[in-house]
Amino acid sequence: MSEYKDTFKSTAQYYVKYRNRYPEALFTHLRNRFFLMQKDSVLDLGCGPGLLAIPLSRYAGRVIGMDPEPEMLEAAKEEASAHEAKSIIWLSGKSDDIPELPDEYRHFKLVTMGRSFHWMNGEQTLQDIAGILTDDGGVAIIWDSSSWRNWGSPEQEPVKEVITNYLGEHRRAGSGYYYPRKERFEDIVRNSCLRNMETWKTTWQQTVTVDEIVGYYFSTSMANPSVLDDSKEAFENDLRETLFRINPSGITSSDVTTEAILAWKR
Repeated sequence: MSEYKDTFKSTAQYYVKYRNRYPEALFTHLRNRFFLMQKDSVLDLGCGPGLLAIPLSRYAGRVIGMDPEPEMLEAAKEEASAHEAKSIIWLSGKSDDIPELPDEYRHFKLVTMGRSFHWMNGEQTLQDIAGILTDDGGVAIIWDSSSWRNWGSPEQEPVKEVITNYLGEHRRAGSGYYYPRKERFEDIVRNSCLRNMETWKTTWQQTVTVDEIVGYYFSTSMANPSVLDDSKEAFENDLRETLFRINPSGITSSDVTTEAILAWKR
């Protein structure tokens, strides 16, 4: 994560309002597979506004949410208060900081990474995580996708054109640019020191409005208000016009797929 800075600056309010919540089936699966109990600790790495950490606090006695973006941590604290989640500690930091964690934060039954693993040096991060897991502990790498965000589909090409017209062909990541890894998550985990990798997936239906799609893009590293700067209003107008041209009703139905890779220290 060290090569990315201010990636999610200005996104927190949009992330809280417009990003999908993880399905309850995911938390049930994590609780059952890792046998989470009140005596256990969980680390949510790249926690954002707490979309994993807060629900997981129902099952573990202590949850640590860690993120490098100050605005995200403030949003997480507000969300935790609203949900009366009192067993969460919020820390400023990134994956590179794992080796520097104090002893009191080095015995986790589970480390989660939701929509964040692609920002990290995967190999090094998993090696560092192994050093802070309990003997029966493990990791969960979690992400989601939906058909209305699939830039490979012909109907989304006009949306991609709007974004590239304002921000260029190379995908932005805050003040920098995003350089995707070629390795699949499964291969990174399989080649790590972790064991017994397994995958999990569920698909559910979603209906989104133009307002929600615009809000989603403002929550991203590539098209948030900080990146757009003075072009935000013009970008929003063009994006709305494009979305209504694609679908005059302004309402889009979509399949959302949530996936997870689980692996254990032993």
